Amino acid sequence: MTVKKQLKIARVSTVPFFLDFQLKQQICGLLEYGFDITAISSVGKGWEGLENVKGLRCVPLNIVRQPAPIKDVASLYRLYCPFKRYKFDAVHSKTPKTPKAGLLCAIASKVAGVPVRVHTFTGQTWATKTGDV
Repeated sequence: MTVKKQLKIARVSTVPFFLDFQLKQQICGLLEYGFDITAISSVGKGWEGLENVKGLRCVPLNIVRQPAPIKDVASLYRLYCPFKRYKFDAVHSKTPKTPKAGLLCAIASKVAGVPVRVHTFTGQTWATKTGDV
């Protein structure tokens, strides 16, 4: 008899709104299929909706969206801790407008030994851009 390993995935966003309102259906589907899913985000609009999802582990973790070197180093460490503790198979970050959470997640998850690291850049800030970026 083969025993399947329950895959552990962290979904990370700087704001809970995106996890709750855009990804909740996907998260619930993964939970139904037996994945071990953890939502990691700042507490704010949408956080309560995440906490109400049966079987979803929620880790509150503030990630400042604007560049702030000292706070970014603190966020890097705070991200590393659950990544190391839960031994995720994959970390998937998602950020509207800025790739900051993706960069912090990539570094923290690499150092924590997470084998799969993915970032989805959302938003369409480039749609109105012209010339050199």
